[in-house]
Order: sequence, then structure tokens, then C-alpha cells
Amino acid sequence: MTPSKDGLAANPLSENLAQLNNFTDANVKALGQSVAREESVVGPTADAPKTAEPVNAVARAARAERIVASAAAKAQRDAIRDQARRDRERRAEQWAAEREQLRTERKRARKTAAATARTTAYEVWRHRLTSWWHAFVMVGAIVGVNIVAVAGQVTAFQAAPFSWPAAGALGAAAVIESIAIYIGWHAHIALIEGDSVFRLRAASYGIAAGVAALNYHHYAADWSLDDQAVMFGGASLLSPWLWAIHSRHVHRKDLRAKGLIDPRAPKFAALRWILHRAETWRALKWAVRHGEQSPTAAILAIQITETGKPAERLARRASVELDAGREALVRAQAAALAATEAYAAVLERRVSEVSAIAPPAPLEIEPAPDSSADAQEDAAAVSEVSDETPRERPDAQDNKEAEKWIRAAMRKGKTPKQADIAAKFGFSNGWANLRVKAARADLTAEGYRFLPGNRVIPPIEAAASPTAANVSDANTEVSGDQS
Repeated sequence: MTPSKDGLAANPLSENLAQLNNFTDANVKALGQSVAREESVVGPTADAPKTAEPVNAVARAARAERIVASAAAKAQRDAIRDQARRDRERRAEQWAAEREQLRTERKRARKTAAATARTTAYEVWRHRLTSWWHAFVMVGAIVGVNIVAVAGQVTAFQAAPFSWPAAGALGAAAVIESIAIYIGWHAHIALIEGDSVFRLRAASYGIAAGVAALNYHHYAADWSLDDQAVMFGGASLLSPWLWAIHSRHVHRKDLRAKGLIDPRAPKFAALRWILHRAETWRALKWAVRHGEQSPTAAILAIQITETGKPAERLARRASVELDAGREALVRAQAAALAATEAYAAVLERRVSEVSAIAPPAPLEIEPAPDSSADAQEDAAAVSEVSDETPRERPDAQDNKEAEKWIRAAMRKGKTPKQADIAAKFGFSNGWANLRVKAARADLTAEGYRFLPGNRVIPPIEAAASPTAANVSDANTEVSGDQS
């Protein structure tokens, strides 16, 4: 397929139709040219009627159109067949690729399953062989010792003075040697079920010791040291002890699986014990306490602990000093508050003393009579001044109302000016100054902070700044007011 003008692959059917159109136009032109040549060469016949020429031309044109239409239909059929063939080939290729991919995936899955099956079978057989080997070792050790012990008993019973037959000697030896094993088996069952096994174990060891003594006496009647006596007696004595070792192994394995047993303590090198005995001993205690099995981790934990001890001591010392500083600060705050309260009390007493003193009576001036106009105007002005009623001196109620108003203004963040207070209540600036100091003392006790510029900070914001600065600012303002 050829690319189209837009850079995409053109449709094969469209290409065939375009070629067909080009073919049709060329054929029509060729047929017209051939007819023209025939007419020019042959010319019209004399006996032919002139009216037949248009008919022949129309017939030839119709025949040419039919030929062109047939060729176009044939070309269209061929294009459709080619397109169908290409579609079939493309679908066949897709199906073949899908079948190949499916076949590859199935083959890979079969290989993976086979490898997994081989690995599982290997692990199963390895576990079986390990179990069989352990069982063989255990059974071989226990059964072998019992066979030796029974053989010693059978040989002794067949010899003089017993002279028992083989069957009787074998039965007696088997019964005697199996008593301790039977009691040891019951001790094993009790241990697995979580019961006490001390009495059963003691009984099995005691019976085994008696049987071992009997087997020893068979070959050493005077209890002298004899090789056969030691071998057969030792075999009879070791039988229940070997069974107890296996029983204890199975029991500890079960406890370890359930998490009911402590992990093994770490093992430190002998050279470390020699060079760093104290540190190694502390690491061992730490590992046993925390259940750590790695000696490196235990040593590292001890070193970290020892490194952090100076920092802990410094932190404790800093904490103690910080607590002492806080206590000193609290005492300073209490002292400053007490001093402020005492100063406020002194100011209150002074204010009361000042308010007790009566103000001087205003002088009344009576001018001499004058008949002039200027004299009459001066007399009228003097009479207006003398007619003003003087203010009374402040009492306790006036002091309380003024201090209440001042405190309300201070809680809003601003200390009112003395001139405003004097203008509002009608008293002197000195009296207003005393009322401001009294109100400030009350709010200082509540935790307010007074800054230059008549600014007032509430207790919540004042807590974020050092209290010593608050006290110094308050003292500075108080001293400034006094001056």
C-alpha cells in the first residue's frame, strides 16, 4: 500500500478504484481516436445513408461504455478479493501468534510446575531421611544398649548355677530389663503432657540401678572390677538414662515451638573474658535480661548505655538547676508582688491623708463701686467668677468609681491620661495620679504588665515574657509617676 497525502496508509480498494478511473478515461480516448482514424481512412460509402453515421457512433460509444463498465466491475471484484485474502492472511497470522504464545505459556507453566514438584519432593524426602536417621540413631542407641544388657542376663541365666534353657533365659532377661524402660516411657508421656515426672524418673533410675547391680554380680560375684561386669552392668544402667535424654529433647523442642522457653544465652570468646571481664559480664546480664543471643548486639548495647550515662547526668543536673531557677523566679515574683501591694497600701494611706485636708476657701473680692463703663464691666466679670460654686473634695465613693473606670480602660490595653481622668471626674491631676497608681497595683496583682507609652498587656500575653522584666517595667513606671 502507498502512503496517502496525510502520511497514512491508503485503502487498497481506493487505489484500485483510482486506477480504474484512469484506465476508463484512457480507453475512452483511445476508442475515440481509433474511430476517427477509421473514418478518415475509409471515408463514408456512397451508398450508405448519411443518417446512419450518428447511429453507428452511438453504438460504438455504448459498446465502449459497456466494456469500460465490465472492466471496472472486474477490477472492483479483484480488489475485493485481494482485500479479503489479505484479511484472511492477517487473521491467520494473529491466530498463529496467539497459539504460539499460548503454547509457550503452557510449556513455561509445565516447567515451573515440574520444578516446584521436584523441589517439594526433594524437601519431603530430605525431611523423611532426616527423621529416619534421627530415629535410627535413637533406636540404635537405646535398643543396642538394651540388647547388650539382655545378652548379659541371658548368658548368665544359661550358665551355672542357673543353667536355664534359652527360651526361659531370654524371657527372664527381657522382663527384667524392660521394667525400667516401661517406667521411663510413662515418665516421657507425663513430661509431654505437662505433668510432674520426678517420681517416675527416680523410680526408673532406681530400678535400672538394681538391674545393673544384678547384671554386674553375674560376672563379678565378689564385686571386683571385671570387664564383662562393667559392660553388662553399665548397659543395664544407661538404658533409662538414654531414654530420658530423648524425652527431654522432644519436650524442649515442643516448648521452643510454643515460645515457652528462654533463648540461648550468648557465648563470648575466652579472650574477651580475659581482657574485658567487667564489660563482658554486664553484656551477659543485659543479654539474659532482654533475651538477646548475639554477643555483638549485647556489647554494643552496653557501650551505648555507658556512653549515654554522662549525658544523663548532665541532663539531671540541668533539670535540678532549672527547677532551682524556677523556684527562685517564683520567690522573686512573690517578693515583687508583696512589695507592690505594700507600696499600693502606702499610697492608699497617703491619698486618704491628702483627701482629709480641707482645701483653702476661695477669696471673695469686692471691688469698689465705680460709675465708669469699664468699672461696671470689671465688676460684672468678677461677680460671674464669684458666682461659680467650687467643687467638693473627693470622697471614698469618688475614689472607687474613678479606680473602677481606670481599671476598665487598662483591661482594654491602654492607661488613661491624668488630664482625661481629672477632666472626667472634676478633680486635680494629683488626685488622678493616685487613682492610676491604685488601679495599676490591683491589675499588677492579677498579672497585667505595664509598658512605656501607657500600654497594658493582659496576663496571657505577659506569661510568655520574663516576669523579671514585668516587675522592672512596673517599678520603672511607678517611680516615674512619683517623680
